[in-house]
Amino acid sequence: MTDKTMPALRFRGFYDTWEQRKSKDLFIPKIKKGKTELPVLSVTQTSGVVYRDEVGIDIKYDRNTLSNYKVIEPNDFVISLRSFQGGFELSNKLGIASPAYTVFAPKDIDEHANLFWKYKFKTFSFIQSLKTVTFGIRDGKSISFSEFGDLKIRFPKNIREQEKIGSFFKQLDIVITQNGRKSDLLKRQKQAYLQKIFNQKVRFSGFSDTWEQRKLGEVAYIIGGGTPSTSNPDYWDGDINWYTPAEIGEQVYVSESKKTITELGQQKSSAQILPVDTVLFTSRAGIGKTAILAKESATNQGFQSIVPEKNKLDSYFIFSRTNELKHYGNVTGAGSTFIEVSGKQMAKMPIMLPNIDEQKKIGSFFKQLDNLITLNQQKLTLLKKQKQAYLQKMFI
Repeated sequence: MTDKTMPALRFRGFYDTWEQRKSKDLFIPKIKKGKTELPVLSVTQTSGVVYRDEVGIDIKYDRNTLSNYKVIEPNDFVISLRSFQGGFELSNKLGIASPAYTVFAPKDIDEHANLFWKYKFKTFSFIQSLKTVTFGIRDGKSISFSEFGDLKIRFPKNIREQEKIGSFFKQLDIVITQNGRKSDLLKRQKQAYLQKIFNQKVRFSGFSDTWEQRKLGEVAYIIGGGTPSTSNPDYWDGDINWYTPAEIGEQVYVSESKKTITELGQQKSSAQILPVDTVLFTSRAGIGKTAILAKESATNQGFQSIVPEKNKLDSYFIFSRTNELKHYGNVTGAGSTFIEVSGKQMAKMPIMLPNIDEQKKIGSFFKQLDNLITLNQQKLTLLKKQKQAYLQKMFI
């Protein structure tokens, strides 16, 4: 049976039962005002306490009311206007904020580690406990300190354990932030390479031939799809993958569709078997999503897929030009209900091409870069999942 007086995971050397106290016994509200010379702050759930000028949107406020704004100091906690979603933020800035915010701090700073409380206030269990005081509170209204004060909270009395927990999550956040920045950098680098390589400002050594303008239909087959009759069960749940546009997302290669059709279903519809390395291209109601087939498959009519001709077009080379394909589809597409680009229109798309060897070199470069981006994104996702798991196990 789970002991609800202690967390499931603790640092070595700490064994005491966690205490349970009301919030008003641990914290005090702060309502200091009249500091109009201080910068105006905003409280966000994505970035915490920030300078209002850095929010990125034009927030109107009457400067004549600044004398009524509450002072927020470093290490103060602020309850944002979406507090029932977990909007308790720890400030690292000095400034003033709207009187609608609730500001509070520990009664005794020598007994409480603010980093511990910063992460405690982000746990699922704490956010769920807010429902006991936010019942009926509408979006845009902050929890008052008196409401928050009645919450019963468990915490370790030993401040060293609090500090250990807070430091652990701070370091974890630093690693997550570093990996997030690395992901952003890799994505920016990719966009820069896409621009420089496809406008030929950067070329790989050993290639100097002039690129030629061709039509896409001269170097690839453009193939649409189809849907078997849904009323005939003999057409469905077969061995042939059958994709819809909704299945095409961030992944590069696809090999397993949500629905499958039988050979009879394929024969009785306009769906065609597409070979491996076909570049799927969504052609309606969200033009321009792409993926590369890793297994022979078919699609519904929401695609105009690109099947490269051997020694004329490299799959990853054309996949890497997704932005151009999407732009062309959106510009040339037509329709009254939704925009759609036809296979004939896609075949007419003008495109600058190097010889096949240079295409393969370029395609291989972007494939490696995409793999690196994917691996780093997977690592970032794993770190965030690990943080959530630790938050659940190290707090109660």
